[in-house]
Amino acid sequence: MESTNAATEPQAPAPAPSGLSLRGLWEVFFKPADFFAEIKDHPRLIVPWLMVAVATAATIYLMDDFIIKMQMDAMRDNPNMNPSMMPTADQMRPWLYIGVLFWAVLPIVTAAIALFWGNFVFGGAAKFSQLLSVMLYGLWLYMIGGVIQAFMALAKGSMKASLSLAVLVPDRPIDDPLYTLLSKLSVFHVWEIIVVGIGLSVLYKFPRNKGYLIAVLSVGLVALIHVASAAIF
Repeated sequence: MESTNAATEPQAPAPAPSGLSLRGLWEVFFKPADFFAEIKDHPRLIVPWLMVAVATAATIYLMDDFIIKMQMDAMRDNPNMNPSMMPTADQMRPWLYIGVLFWAVLPIVTAAIALFWGNFVFGGAAKFSQLLSVMLYGLWLYMIGGVIQAFMALAKGSMKASLSLAVLVPDRPIDDPLYTLLSKLSVFHVWEIIVVGIGLSVLYKFPRNKGYLIAVLSVGLVALIHVASAAIF
């Protein structure tokens, strides 16, 4: 009788593999399926969140002159803007880093959307912490692309240095809806969606194509909202 009770007692979860958080920063690039299989039992949040913030800050630091010039040009073109009220470049520069907060919050949004599709629409079962971990590592991959693109912009002397289909419309302004749409079809954005899709298929035990679909409906949906806002405003 004692042996039967011992056999039915739940086993303690295995300890997290050593260095999982840090290993994920490069394994997500070349073996995401194996990495996310480990993440499923041991979600990791702090390290990828910090690295997303660091990569975002680095991109802003490299691109701040281009961004400030674009914003100042837009203010000059605004007929309702009083020239005496225009801020200086030095006044504008610190505010650019608010972008770090935006990118830090973004994975929470995409994870919540993925939770809706995966758990409620497609009937899967995943914890929010698992989904958030997948989204953070996917965004980390994307932000590395942002750093690479920032160096390309410095080399070219223009914000229009791109690894996306936006290179097909070089004469359009960077805030043009068509330019914004094509910019979403970039190497790293597509790579992010593929990696997130792999992670979602691992978490939910879904076929890979369904994981890709949820990735498009979450990460891709946020990108489309950005395109729509560019078209509206």
